[in-house]
Amino acid sequence: MKSMGNMSMGGMMKECSEHHQSMTKSIDQMSKMMEDAKESNDPVKMRSAIDQSQKQLADMKEHMTMCTNMMNMMQKMQGMGGMKGSSK
Repeated sequence: MKSMGNMSMGGMMKECSEHHQSMTKSIDQMSKMMEDAKESNDPVKMRSAIDQSQKQLADMKEHMTMCTNMMNMMQKMQGMGGMKGSSK
């Protein structure tokens, strides 16, 4: 995960959007993998699907944390007038 300290607002938004697309793709892949494992009725394939799903979920959680941090940073900037301009 990249540091957001010196990333532009547009850069943060772009990265969050990319993470969202990546998570959507991972969800689709996990669903297919779990369905295939379930249909195989093979305990080894089922365990493998569970293990892989847990890894992908951990990756998604990391991406969601980055986006949450970005949104919190944006809210703080709005409160200081950083996004809407000065409210003098």
